[in-house]
Amino acid sequence: MAIGKENALKAVLEAAIAYENNLANRYLLFVFQNKLHKIDSYETLFRRSNFLHLTGLKVTSEDINASVFYQRCIHKRLSINDFELSSDGTTELKLDVLPSLMCKNLSANMIGKHDSYKVKLYTEKLAGNVRGCMGFVLDSKEKYNVPNTILRQDIRDLVFRPNRIILTYRKRIDENAYSEIVYAAKNYDWSSLVLPAHLSHLPLPDPN
Repeated sequence: MAIGKENALKAVLEAAIAYENNLANRYLLFVFQNKLHKIDSYETLFRRSNFLHLTGLKVTSEDINASVFYQRCIHKRLSINDFELSSDGTTELKLDVLPSLMCKNLSANMIGKHDSYKVKLYTEKLAGNVRGCMGFVLDSKEKYNVPNTILRQDIRDLVFRPNRIILTYRKRIDENAYSEIVYAAKNYDWSSLVLPAHLSHLPLPDPN
């Protein structure tokens, strides 16, 4: 069922506020465990200019770049005349799952490398859950990972091998170190966790 531009506008404006409050100009660091129980990590930066790519909307004017689009969302100045919905229905799918991914940990409990043999996507890494996920690519100019898409699809159907996220940390772009834990896996024995040397500075949940 088509969402309609009025409903799409409402959904995007609400999502933009959540993005600003939870993700914009912040880093997330996912610490995960693979099938061999090896601990690894993946870091990504959320810029305000990344938000447009997550909505599935197509702007109608060259004057509306990603930054202008975001500012219009935040200040509630975006109009239904400023965008079009994708003709293939992907906008509706993205906007359906977008709200759940705009929280401070993306509602993500799994992460993995995109499997291009399963689904053709321009993305490299995916983090999410059984209902939806967010994709990330390396920004070749700035040399950091950024979000570039979202999907309303089980992450297990999109990656080579889903890895369990055990911890997710968040920090502002101007902070040097991670101190905030925004996700901790349930029923994990924190007293047994030994982080690799490059992650040993990270705080851990109280084992009790």
